[in-house]
Amino acid sequence: MSYFSNEDKFTIEEAAKLMGRHPRTIRRWISKGLRAYKVGRVWMTTPTALEHFIEEQTRRSLEDKDVQGRKE
Repeated sequence: MSYFSNEDKFTIEEAAKLMGRHPRTIRRWISKGLRAYKVGRVWMTTPTALEHFIEEQTRRSLEDKDVQGRKE
């Protein structure tokens, strides 16, 4: 199943506004794995893709903190 099937789609600017972030942050997230696609010259993403990305980043952050805590 595609993240982009019949779901709402957001431009980088719309996603940034929705998430309370700067558009450069959303572009950086795309480079780090946020699922997005290009329509002409405009990058698009979906609420599901944003949710999955945030969940994955949170999980990784918690794992990193857990590993660091074990070292100390």
